[in-house]
Amino acid sequence: MAGYNGVAWFEIGTDDPAGAEKFYGDVFGWTVGHGDGDAEGYQMVAAGDGPGLHAGGLFDTGGKLPKYAVFGVLVENVADTCQRVQAAGGSVQRAPEVTPGGVATARCAVAARRPAVPRRGRTADRSGSRPPP
Repeated sequence: MAGYNGVAWFEIGTDDPAGAEKFYGDVFGWTVGHGDGDAEGYQMVAAGDGPGLHAGGLFDTGGKLPKYAVFGVLVENVADTCQRVQAAGGSVQRAPEVTPGGVATARCAVAARRPAVPRRGRTADRSGSRPPP
């Protein structure tokens, strides 16, 4: 697990989770754990055995959101981090909340308007650079 202020998670949102699973599996050997996410339409991704980040998520947007890929940063306090994001010219897109799995999370956009996801809590023991199909 990453230390505070380190990248701790990635998330891929797509309206074609089966296609994304096939793409990332064929190209990188990643696997998707069906039924192990803590929210409807959310699956855990195991991404490789080498050095670096190994855990992430695949979210079925159901076509209600554009495709995306974001990374999560492990922080000590999500609410305080959201305030610092705003003070630095970024925005809070989704207010801090706690998932059913006990992870405190929020969604922010940094000043360059790229999403960032501050989070606090557990991450999977295992886990893209290219957007899914």
